[in-house]
Amino acid sequence: MNNLIFFPGKRYSENALFSVTDNVSVKNIPVEMIVSNPFQARKNYDGDSIIRLADSIRRYGIIEPISVRKFASGKYEVVFGERRLRAAKLIDLETVPCMIMENISRKTSCELNYIENNMREPLDINEKAVSVETLMRRFDMPGEQVCKNLSVYRDEMKFLFGILRLSQEERTMISSLGISAGQLKALMKIDNVHVRRHLMRRISENGVPDTGCERFIEEFMHSPGNKKSQVRSTKPRAVKKLVLKDLRFFTNSVDKAVETVKTSGANVSCEKKVTENGVEYVISVSKDSK
Repeated sequence: MNNLIFFPGKRYSENALFSVTDNVSVKNIPVEMIVSNPFQARKNYDGDSIIRLADSIRRYGIIEPISVRKFASGKYEVVFGERRLRAAKLIDLETVPCMIMENISRKTSCELNYIENNMREPLDINEKAVSVETLMRRFDMPGEQVCKNLSVYRDEMKFLFGILRLSQEERTMISSLGISAGQLKALMKIDNVHVRRHLMRRISENGVPDTGCERFIEEFMHSPGNKKSQVRSTKPRAVKKLVLKDLRFFTNSVDKAVETVKTSGANVSCEKKVTENGVEYVISVSKDSK
């Protein structure tokens, strides 16, 4: 019998069916025999939610089996159910009920992991971007196929690849500050990386909603002195080179300043010497100036 796992498609079709295995069985497996999926889509876990889940498992057991695939070594790898596994370890369960998926490839495991995680509790934008990158580069999947299999719009795919071009520091900030996709779309229109990082913090601190991000950024960018006083520029200020007329203006200004000081009663002497490289000044002010 061919077993199917059903996921309601959100974009490309109303229903999506993944034929994942010819034979599915459920049995209790020792926790020590189960390893995490190296391509686990979710990277950030809420500690409190894991504790609450562990308390629920202690009371009622694991209601939905963890899905795993078996290795030749006898070990099992999580396809989805990482939170349940972590919660089980937290209360020292020795075995957990698992649905064993036979003959499932690592690529299909990666796809199912993404879909199940995103449906249970939406992944953050960083997690989505990494999952898409994994499928395209690690498993050599065309972008069109990734869009279809993960029910991702082409525009969203382009946005996710834009995130992957950001530095690791910025991507870490996105997750730690809880920057949403709507906020980031507005922020990515800013080319200056330092301005962008500064605004990430400001948007997070002020709780600016997605709908108000464009206006918040625009007001900041047009606020007098904001870009200069609060944010370090990425480009060093250009140094103006002196030309001949600038040099003459400079020497005339020095001569005039010396004369002005003399008229005030100061005993000032000035020696000016023209060299190959420019003009040298030696200005002396006597202590017995009146």
